[in-house]
Amino acid sequence: LRDSFPLVGLGDDWASLRGPAIAVTFDDGYADNCREALTILEETGVPATFFVGSGSLNSREEFWWDELDRLLLEPGCYPEHFTLEDDVGGGAWPTASHCQRMALYDDLHRLMKTVDTPCRESWIRRLRDWSGKGDAGRESHLPMTVRELARLAESPLVTIGAHTVTHPCLSALTEERQREEITASKMRLEEVLGTSVTLFSYPFGGPRDYDRTSEAICREA
Repeated sequence: LRDSFPLVGLGDDWASLRGPAIAVTFDDGYADNCREALTILEETGVPATFFVGSGSLNSREEFWWDELDRLLLEPGCYPEHFTLEDDVGGGAWPTASHCQRMALYDDLHRLMKTVDTPCRESWIRRLRDWSGKGDAGRESHLPMTVRELARLAESPLVTIGAHTVTHPCLSALTEERQREEITASKMRLEEVLGTSVTLFSYPFGGPRDYDRTSEAICREA
């Protein structure tokens, strides 16, 4: 990319650009952003923006979509059925084969995008009990620590942006909950870094994952 295009940061002034340019970004706040990606960026001189979910900092649990993968799709022995008793997303699924568990993964991923955090966490706990795999996250999939975030932010090539607290689908939330997710994420990152955070990335990033309310709150913040 560096050899073929101008490389810019998302916070840069693009007024002088003529033709295509590239901005490199990382979402969510995985620990490997600091442990692996930063070294490569510094060796190659490539600027990047990291959008970090503030609620995951220092967690020893995986992001929920990764935990779904760990609990349903990793090799191992599984029960033949999974039953979820819940008014929102309850149901029963066959789970003997990988294809059947992939179908369950797709259904739960779709549902978990739109439910609140306590509901999603209760479903994850049910899956942990069902699979017998516990709550210990894979080291390769863990979020970064506060110390790793600070190390990342020390690089002159790095800009830190906000990415909500719990990584919800913003358009599924009330205005009050959207404001909490957006502003609390910004404030927590500023508290850790001691500097202003002015960039934001919508979780999931699709056109249906945020709305005009999300945009307005981001502009306010």
